[in-house]
Amino acid sequence: MRYKRQESLRYQFPKPIDGTFVIVVDNMKEDKLQRSDTGRLQIIDLSPGGMKITTAFDLPLNKKNFLLEVSCMIGEEEVKMMGTIVWKKKQPHDYCYGVEGIENDEKEQEIIEILKKLHVNEKDKKPIETEKEEQTEDNNE
Repeated sequence: MRYKRQESLRYQFPKPIDGTFVIVVDNMKEDKLQRSDTGRLQIIDLSPGGMKITTAFDLPLNKKNFLLEVSCMIGEEEVKMMGTIVWKKKQPHDYCYGVEGIENDEKEQEIIEILKKLHVNEKDKKPIETEKEEQTEDNNE
């Protein structure tokens, strides 16, 4: 499936957010999930359907039964998303990935609510910053 860059609720963080991931491999022969050690990553953007991440790890693309479980804190909220890697780009010091979420509607709605809070908080902060800048300009005159 193609990465949904035009998704309406995609939120690009002003500064990437630190998070972690675990590789989950579905071993169908043994009917169990195998989990890796935790790795570190940064989340560039987030939407209900996926995210853009960077990490120092070279992860496989289009591997069957291979999932990422990504976790991070956004404000006071812990966000966890399970997904598959749909694209990969080598960068000078790390790798950038598109992760498509495989979450249910309830989890997607939870992410939408978190993104709405981020947007409202961001909107509320802008006028305050503008007022401070104006006060500084007035004091300089």
